[in-house]
Amino acid sequence: MLRLEAEDDDDATFARCMKMRVSELKAELELRSISIEGLFEKEELARKLAEARATGRADPSVIDEFNKQSAERAWDATQGNLDVGEAPDVSGATASDGSLPGGMDAATVQAMMQNPEMMAVLRNPKMQEVMAKVMQGGPEAAAEFMSDPEVREMLQKVKGLTG
Repeated sequence: MLRLEAEDDDDATFARCMKMRVSELKAELELRSISIEGLFEKEELARKLAEARATGRADPSVIDEFNKQSAERAWDATQGNLDVGEAPDVSGATASDGSLPGGMDAATVQAMMQNPEMMAVLRNPKMQEVMAKVMQGGPEAAAEFMSDPEVREMLQKVKGLTG
């Protein structure tokens, strides 16, 4: 049953990608740092993008930008130049479907960034290494970290905080 739902989601994602222009497909694949070398047909590009969205593949430099924004926000907050409730801007990393790396929507990411416990987990260098691997290689890339109890605990915490 669960596999059929995943296939339906994959088909729906592919259908949404097929409605995009070729230039939009290429732009989002570029945003995710996914090579389009050897892809010439719209269907090939759409399939590649649908796969990337389904697996959460993205450019891991998003993590560097997150760290930069996080440090700037912390500095601004200590200087009294930032409203504590102000959410960081994630629009630069948003794909054409409104999602961010990992398939999350901007509102979810902004809510996570307002949670101090979640921010502590996301700032952990080990967690950032896991996220970068997943962004490059998909969810299977996280398997190499699963023997590490600290990583398992952090992933469980993220799952618990995000529902």
